[in-house]
Amino acid sequence: MESIKEVVDVANVVSGGQVNLGKLSRIRVEFEDIKINTDYQLVEGMVETSYDAEWSGIVDVDRAIKDIGDFVGSLKEIIAQIFDRRNEELDELQELQDQLAEGSITEEEFNERAEEKATNIEKLDDLFGEKLRERILDSPVATQAQKDEVKNLGPTALASTDDLSQTDINNIKTKDAATRKRLEEIADEVTRAEEEMFYDSKEYISKVFQKIRCAYANGSNTLPSDYFDKVGQEFTATFDDYGRITVKLTSEQTLLGSVSHVTQESSSGSGNKTDNYTLFTLDYGGVTITAKSYGIHSNTENRFEKLQNYLFPSDPNTIKEEAETLLAQILAKANLADGDITDLKAIANCGAMYFTVDDKYRIIQKIAAGRSYITEYYEDLILDLIENYSGDIAAYSNAFMEKLENDSQLLEILFKEMDDVTFWKGNEDNFTRFLQVIYGLWQGSSYSNAENYTYVEEQLGTGSLSPYILTYDGESWFPDVEYEPTIFTNSGVQIATRTFFGEHGTMAYQYLQPIWIVFAGNGEGRITKTQVPAIYFAGTAKKDNLQKSLDQIGLTMDVALTLSAIGNFTKLRHLTQLQQVGRIVLGTVEVTSAAADILVRYTELCEGNEDFCDAFQEYNTYLQLGILGSGLLRAKFTASRVKAKTAYEDHREVLINKYGADDARIKELDGHFGVVNEVGRFVAKSGTELKIYLDNIAVIPAGKKYNGNFYKSVSKNAELTHNARPDIISEFSIEEAWGRYDLQGESGMYYSKTLNGNQTEMSNYGDWNSYSTYEFTNVEIDNMLDLTDDTVIKQLGTEFNKLVLTTGTKTEMYEFTNIIGTWARSKGYKGIIVPGARGGQDYTNIVVFNQSDLTTALKLITPIKIK
Repeated sequence: MESIKEVVDVANVVSGGQVNLGKLSRIRVEFEDIKINTDYQLVEGMVETSYDAEWSGIVDVDRAIKDIGDFVGSLKEIIAQIFDRRNEELDELQELQDQLAEGSITEEEFNERAEEKATNIEKLDDLFGEKLRERILDSPVATQAQKDEVKNLGPTALASTDDLSQTDINNIKTKDAATRKRLEEIADEVTRAEEEMFYDSKEYISKVFQKIRCAYANGSNTLPSDYFDKVGQEFTATFDDYGRITVKLTSEQTLLGSVSHVTQESSSGSGNKTDNYTLFTLDYGGVTITAKSYGIHSNTENRFEKLQNYLFPSDPNTIKEEAETLLAQILAKANLADGDITDLKAIANCGAMYFTVDDKYRIIQKIAAGRSYITEYYEDLILDLIENYSGDIAAYSNAFMEKLENDSQLLEILFKEMDDVTFWKGNEDNFTRFLQVIYGLWQGSSYSNAENYTYVEEQLGTGSLSPYILTYDGESWFPDVEYEPTIFTNSGVQIATRTFFGEHGTMAYQYLQPIWIVFAGNGEGRITKTQVPAIYFAGTAKKDNLQKSLDQIGLTMDVALTLSAIGNFTKLRHLTQLQQVGRIVLGTVEVTSAAADILVRYTELCEGNEDFCDAFQEYNTYLQLGILGSGLLRAKFTASRVKAKTAYEDHREVLINKYGADDARIKELDGHFGVVNEVGRFVAKSGTELKIYLDNIAVIPAGKKYNGNFYKSVSKNAELTHNARPDIISEFSIEEAWGRYDLQGESGMYYSKTLNGNQTEMSNYGDWNSYSTYEFTNVEIDNMLDLTDDTVIKQLGTEFNKLVLTTGTKTEMYEFTNIIGTWARSKGYKGIIVPGARGGQDYTNIVVFNQSDLTTALKLITPIKIK
């Protein structure tokens, strides 16, 4: 083992792979199944000539016991580890007694080694209490009877090691086997209870309900697309207040609607039985909630109405008032009971957004207090509390990071006890989620600025090191270096390191100090895309899992680890000075100081575009590595540049719409990536100019085939007074209507591509509930002019912002679009695919010009009335 320094056999010393045998001087040796004690003294085994640099065949008993203490797994796995190791120690104790009886060891040697065995057994018994008994006693699902039984269960104590006979040891093993069997039964019972009670569908549905409640209170009718990463899954559970509820998460966001109900029939078995029920449905932001009613006695309608009142309170302040009342009760308690945890979970994903950082931190401290093991049930609650906030994100991030930095005890508990082991079918991967949550807050805080810290790259002797770059090869963090357990102090983490030759030095970092981590292997590896907190590597008990977790949250990328690259990684600590390089050429790429400054601070331009941010983050890292002469393969840099350029071109229009085409950053990036800024391209300044231009263009855009859904809202009043239908262009509409793409007298029917887009569009025309809404699925219609294609917009001599004007008179808003609509009809297009002009302008509408084309497209499609 790499931590072994020397082995002592009576008076003879093994040091550095050589043994001193008196006058024979030093001889190279090979170890065969030897055992050493904590003082590195030979306990038993053979030392033979020859040399094995790997120190194979050695069993370090102290390390083996420590490994059990560090082991994180199921209750049954911990039981097996402890009792199996205990049996080995008992067998070895019996063997010592046999050796004493045979005269092969002295009584003094027996006493010394027997005492060591007794000490090892005592350590294992202590681990039993720390790792197993306390975990069950702390479990919120273990019954009181189970807890009482576990208090009285445990390994058989040793009365004395002096006169233990084979019969005595066998009796101990027999008792231990019975104890182990019962403990494994209890472990199974507790594990099942955790699965069934806490991490089931009911737990998840409750989270979704809270998310909906807060979204509604904040004026939103949609949920984030990444909520809980369970899109496509369906969950069903029974609630005391709401009955049996099913929740399905859809990939397309739905809109908030009133409760709808429809009678359905379903057959079971071989068709002999038919169930008739009314299905109540409520949609909200990608979540479809349903309940079945089999008759008036099921009370489903009243229960569903109660759920609707909970999700959409008439007074949103109710949520805040409920949260503040519970907060006062929780903070007044010295210790939290199971009921308190349940109450906190009921608001953690919604009402807790009103808690201050101090409030949350005090709650988290109470949750962790006195617990030697944090189950997923508590992990999940802690993470929900941290993630759910309101107000300024920078202020929240700095405040929370300050709390963590100054509380080494809680930080140690969170990093050592939180893991990705799960009992729930949802597979939360809480440690990975924890890393992601902390990174998000840390990145937005002042604690991520490397200029605020000191780094020590080289250190002779046994002093402290704090290198900016850590290279991990899958076995050690430096070649032939073993890390001792992390020590959490008030000032940061300390990790003593050892090599074959002795102490190597101590790694010392502040908890949130930025570092880069390189995962090396066979010339290829991965590097963190950006700096991460030092606590990530220092606090992770199983460091081999760190890359997996960082990969999962998108914080690593492939690199080519050439010899010169590894040698230059230490230069990365100067990355923040990239913008000071002036003007240099990297290969064929010119980098100006202005471009470098923008690239380093790319997050200012992200505007919520994740793909753009990811591409620029990767390009930024490769660019800096290349400038610093790291020796990375040129292909890696070139590929990242192509990816970043494409992302910039796709995102450029968003930046122009927000900052204007004359923004200095856009011009600089245009030059850096070689993007044509289109100076000289004709853009019509008026409707008259546009008409002249369109009438004279030689090549018109090719028509595109539309495949997708149609959504249409029809005024309920128009349905009654004009017999309006969602698939018929009425004469009234032709003669009287004046729309964005049709003048009075021009026929046309408007649809939206999505339900969300339809509601966004209709929000401009009155009360949503005064419209009937219809859905047509899988519609196909060809030869459509696509105005969502930027190339087409440019070809027609106009701009996106002229298509979505929403201020001024109709004449002003429709000046350009009416010209395009009339021109498109004259060129034989069947209709236009257009950008939505309302709300966030992030949806698509479809305009079909003629009834004959519309009838053909919808001939085999029956409209579904949604509301």
